[in-house]
Amino acid sequence: MIRYVCLPFIFLLTSSALAVEYRVPVDDPQFFDTDAEIKRVVVELSESLTGLSQSILEATASDLFALSEVLVNSYGFSNNEFIVDLDEEGLRTRLESAGIEIWKGERPEFLVWATEERGLERVMIGIEPNAVVDQLLANGIRFGIPMRRPLMDLEDTMALSAAEIWGEFEGAVEHASNRYSASQIIVIGDRPQRSTLRYWLINHNGQMISGEVSGVTSHERVEQFTTLLLRHARSLEEPDGPTTRSELGDVSLPKLETGSGVWIMKIQYNDIIKVMELVDYLDTNDFLSIEEMLVGKETVELQIGTELTLEQTDRIMTRFKKLRFVAPLAYSLN
Repeated sequence: MIRYVCLPFIFLLTSSALAVEYRVPVDDPQFFDTDAEIKRVVVELSESLTGLSQSILEATASDLFALSEVLVNSYGFSNNEFIVDLDEEGLRTRLESAGIEIWKGERPEFLVWATEERGLERVMIGIEPNAVVDQLLANGIRFGIPMRRPLMDLEDTMALSAAEIWGEFEGAVEHASNRYSASQIIVIGDRPQRSTLRYWLINHNGQMISGEVSGVTSHERVEQFTTLLLRHARSLEEPDGPTTRSELGDVSLPKLETGSGVWIMKIQYNDIIKVMELVDYLDTNDFLSIEEMLVGKETVELQIGTELTLEQTDRIMTRFKKLRFVAPLAYSLN
C-alpha cells in the first residue's frame, strides 16, 4: 500500500485500481460537513487523475461534481478521522463521459531550483520553508506531478548560483542537476516586490521554456505558473516533445552578420578528434561562425563571431552532447 500525504487530507491508494481511501483529520464529528468534504475529496482525486484544476474541470462540465456522494463506496468516523472510500472507476467514467481526458501517460519528475529577489540582491532558496516553493510542491502532489528539491548542500551551492540562474546560463543549471539524474528541471525566480515570478523549464535535450507570470500574492503567482507547468508536462508525452524555448513561442534568433560580436571560449580537451567534431558541428550553424581557433596541448580557444547573446550562444554550444559546461565561456570535452 502506497501512502501519500497531502494536507489537509491524508489518503491511501489501495492496491486495487477501483477504489481510493481518504482519511481526513476531524476535531469534532458533530460539526463536520460530510457532504462538503466528500465533494472536496472527489475534486482532489479528479485533479490528480486529469492534471486539471477544479475551475477548468467545472468550466468544461458545470455539473461534474454534483451528487458527489454517489461516487462513495463507504464512509465513517474512526479515531478522529473521517474515512471515505471513493469509487475511482466510477469517477473516471464520469470524467470521460464529460469529455475530460484522463492523464494516462507517465508523469514526468521535476527537479526544482528556486531563487528569490530581495531588494537589490538575488539569493538561492535553501531547504528552509518558503511560501512559493512549499505551494509549488503541494501543487505537485495535488496534480500528481513528482517533484523534488536539491539538497542545497555545499556541492550544490558551489555548482550553481543565483547570478548564473538569472543570467540564464542553462549549461550551469544542467551541470548542477547532473548529480540528481534529472531529465526535467524547474527553475523559479520569485520577485515579490514586483509581484512577478520568473521561470525556466529545461530538459535533458537542451530545450528551454522561459517566461514570467504576475500576481499580487505568492499564491496567485504559483497558481499561474502551475497552469503553465501542467501544460508543459503534458506536452512531454507528445512524439516530438515540447517545441518552444520561450513562453508559448520560439525565441527569434537573428541572422548572423559576421563581425558583429565575438565571444572567446576556452575548451579543455584530451582528444583532438572531439575538437574537430565540435568544429564541424559549429560550422553547420547559421547563427555563429568560428573567427579564430588557437589549439594548445590541453586547451583550445575559440573566438565565436555572432549577434546572439551569451545565453543563446551557450545553448547552441551545449547542444553538442560531448561538450560539458564548466563555467561561463568555459567548457570541457574530456
